[in-house]
Amino acid sequence: MSAWGHGFFENDNAGDWAYRLDCSRDLHFVEETLDRALGPQRLAFWEGEEVLAAAETVARLKGNWGRCDSATRPVDDWIKNTSHLLTPALIEKAAAALERIAADSSSLSLVWEGSRLHEEWLNNIADLRA
Repeated sequence: MSAWGHGFFENDNAGDWAYRLDCSRDLHFVEETLDRALGPQRLAFWEGEEVLAAAETVARLKGNWGRCDSATRPVDDWIKNTSHLLTPALIEKAAAALERIAADSSSLSLVWEGSRLHEEWLNNIADLRA
């Protein structure tokens, strides 16, 4: 895992996802990413990182910006330069995806479990869900 912090955009996979988002004209890419977390298959850790980035994007679209820095800039710019209407269904989907990623059995949670930052990571997910 190439990560430099416990923030949702502080890893290479979320950064790559954010740059792919920039090519998107609507929320379909965000929703497609969240849908992967809700399927029957177990996600690889890198997919979990992308799902967290998508959920964070939904929060930012709701006006809950959180920390803005160079890692979040591609998503922040995409949001500022486009107008998208969130649906209650997409917000619910993001919340359900967060629950699945935070579960003890998720691949990403298992990766973080061995880190001294595991509790902070879980707290970030709880804050995002709230």
